[in-house]
Amino acid sequence: MTYDPDNLSAVEPDDLTLEIELSDVARASSDRERPAVQSFLGRQVDAASARLYLQAEAGRVLMRHAMSVTDREVGGILVGSVHHDRGEFVLATGAIPAKYSQESRANLTFTHACWQYMLAEQERSFPGTVIVGWYHTHPGYGLFLSGQDLYIHRSFFTLPHQVAVVVDPIAGALALFRAVHGQIVKEPGIPVYGGQAELRAVEPPPPPLDMSVPPSFPAQSAPLIVDPAEIPSVEEGLDDGVRMIEEMMDKAITSFDQLLERHLQEPPPRGGRIDRKV
Repeated sequence: MTYDPDNLSAVEPDDLTLEIELSDVARASSDRERPAVQSFLGRQVDAASARLYLQAEAGRVLMRHAMSVTDREVGGILVGSVHHDRGEFVLATGAIPAKYSQESRANLTFTHACWQYMLAEQERSFPGTVIVGWYHTHPGYGLFLSGQDLYIHRSFFTLPHQVAVVVDPIAGALALFRAVHGQIVKEPGIPVYGGQAELRAVEPPPPPLDMSVPPSFPAQSAPLIVDPAEIPSVEEGLDDGVRMIEEMMDKAITSFDQLLERHLQEPPPRGGRIDRKV
């Protein structure tokens, strides 16, 4: 039957059928062989049985983001594809930093705006991929999943192949967490394929100045100890004062006499006289 798009009212309901193409749902899963590993982020692990393999460029994006900030947590999602070869594994081909997230010293929240951005970026830059996990940082306090981390993982990354990556940029360390029979298992490294990716320690930021604590001052020097025998008595102090005053008066009288004598020796001004009476 040929349908006129300008006259769909003539189509009977029984003439319409709906077909669902399942290739888009399953296209991220295949029987691809495990990739050749060039390096590891974190410690070396058994590459033949790894759950996740990180493409080198995705690893560089992840590391640049993780090391860019050390005074608060940052994170994002990992996208790629799911495969089967002697067990299920995933290839993470992209890392998308979580813009518009709420970040603090020991907490990270993916907001609604953050999810909108990451999903739009996945569709734009990594079409045909699925979310294979997420990553975030613990700057300076170790590799583990906190209660809030477990809540995020169990609420938004519930599929068996999805993993969580934790990076401590100050320690220069990384760990991968994945679910195995309902339990969270920690692995100390991730194999990298297609090139090299680097994980190094970075300097922690200087601690903020606490204005509520007064500044510290150097300790005062030890008090000066004086022998009491060396301290002059009151009478001695008065005698010294009288002698000093007498000396000052003698010098003043001598200076006045010298000045007067020079004045008397000068000739009187013309047409005048000088009274030599003192």
